[in-house]
Amino acid sequence: ATRHSPRPMASEWRAIKTPDGGRHTYYHNVRTNETTWIKPAGFVDANGRAQSKIEGTDWVEVSQPSGPSYFHNPKSGEVTWHAPEEVKAAFAARAAARA
Repeated sequence: ATRHSPRPMASEWRAIKTPDGGRHTYYHNVRTNETTWIKPAGFVDANGRAQSKIEGTDWVEVSQPSGPSYFHNPKSGEVTWHAPEEVKAAFAARAAARA
């Protein structure tokens, strides 16, 4: 069975490129006026995609409004529609910890 994450909701955060030609991105919370260089958890980009770091792995789950989630490993550059074994193990460990 394919696991689908809930569709992301609109984020209070906005990604803003720096005026030096957009070499860097920072994040601004429109509700609290907070800013940070670190992408906030649950950040939803302009295309409606949200990224969630999979704890204990190098993988990120990307939820998108137009379809199923996919997985991205920023370290290796790998992208896959199917949860890698490492991610499946992390999900299983998380579920066992909740039980």
